[in-house]
Amino acid sequence: MNGIAQTLRRASSSVEDFRGDYDRLTAMMRASWEQNDAPPFLYTPEFLADWFRYPGSSFSLAPTIYRGSEPIAFAVGYPRRVMIGGAERRILISTFLTVAPERKSSGCGVVVWGELMRRAAEAGFDGVVNYC
Repeated sequence: MNGIAQTLRRASSSVEDFRGDYDRLTAMMRASWEQNDAPPFLYTPEFLADWFRYPGSSFSLAPTIYRGSEPIAFAVGYPRRVMIGGAERRILISTFLTVAPERKSSGCGVVVWGELMRRAAEAGFDGVVNYC
């Protein structure tokens, strides 16, 4: 158990903002998702870059763990405004949680997702909807 805790602490300390390296992110996502039973979605660098053009989107809402120049874990939240019970609320749509194939079951996914939740709270969002 102690080894897992140390791994999570190390991973947590290495989380940074997404660098905008869409080609590398796309390659990691494809490699990871190819291991699923269902056919993987075909996301392109252009498609992923387009998501960051939405107003309020930010690389700071995309915690990423890198090994050198390669992303090995990624999650992102996209801001939205919704009306709930007559009141406008700021929420974050959490999506694209992905871990490189060789790092699956390492805890890195939990780390980037947890970091996204922390950043959402610090930014004053009223809630997060997870979409994976």
